[in-house]
Amino acid sequence: MVTARSLNRLLLIGFILTIILSSISLAAQNPVGIWKLDEGSGDLAYDFSGGGHTATLSSGIRWSQVASTWTVSSDGSHRGYVTTPALDLSGSKAVSVTFWLEHTFSTTNGESVLFEAGKNYLQSETGFALLVDENTCHGFQAVLRGNEGTTANCYSQPSTGGWHHLTVVYDKSQSGGNAVSLFIDGALQTPTWNLSSATNTNNFGNESIYLLSQAGTS
Repeated sequence: MVTARSLNRLLLIGFILTIILSSISLAAQNPVGIWKLDEGSGDLAYDFSGGGHTATLSSGIRWSQVASTWTVSSDGSHRGYVTTPALDLSGSKAVSVTFWLEHTFSTTNGESVLFEAGKNYLQSETGFALLVDENTCHGFQAVLRGNEGTTANCYSQPSTGGWHHLTVVYDKSQSGGNAVSLFIDGALQTPTWNLSSATNTNNFGNESIYLLSQAGTS
């Protein structure tokens, strides 16, 4: 969700979702979806993975140009978001999400959802999410749901100013807090706090991904 206090602008360049078969290296995997988010106009974002998963932009999303590259932009007043079609991740116990982000980070503005799988990850056994400016963590919170419960890690946010490259890995072949990993600008981050740990064993689901919103409703 983008709360009423979260008025700082969030910009995204590109969004890549990859299924990882945990016995094979990350480099060997094919993305389930690649959204460059560079169309520059309209309400569609095309999937360049070949999977045909065209995403839809809400009326609150704005196109912003950075040098020669287009981005999507949202804030607490416009409340724009992007929705992918349902993506079948049920054949895997691990996924990764990669994107570029520019944002004025805060620990007091109230949490915003950068992305979420499913309409309510907290009531799902297959959901996952990444929150920014999160009140409890005072930074990022990466959340994974499964058949045994919730794993949630807190992470420090990078410096404000300029673009940052983020990758989140959700891997149910790992136990407890190790099931969630965050890379910022290529560097593996150490959690500042493990809010909850569960060793889940189920596969992921078949559900939409929401960017910059919780289920497209807030």
